[in-house]
Formats: sequence, C-alpha cells, structure tokens
Amino acid sequence: MDIRTAINDLNNKVLQGKALDAFEEYYAENVTMRENNDPPTVGKDANRKR
Repeated sequence: MDIRTAINDLNNKVLQGKALDAFEEYYAENVTMRENNDPPTVGKDANRKR
C-alpha cells in the first residue's frame, strides 16, 4: 500500500468512527503521544487506556 492510500484509509476509518481500528493498524507498539503540555504517553497499551 502506498502512503497516499494508507493516509486515505486512516482518515476514512476515523471519519467512520473506527479510530481504534486505525490506531491498531497504523501505529507502532512503541507509539508516543502527547496532549498539550501533559507528559507523553508511551506504548500502544498505555495509549489505549488513555
């Protein structure tokens, strides 16, 4: 799958209310996410719980 197709698929899943499906498919196990000035949340499991 090329990058344009992957981005469109990810966006479509989010728009269809399937953000967690997109998260599972496209994000790495060691993903790091940060919300504004909060400390980063590291790892898929921790981000699922967040």
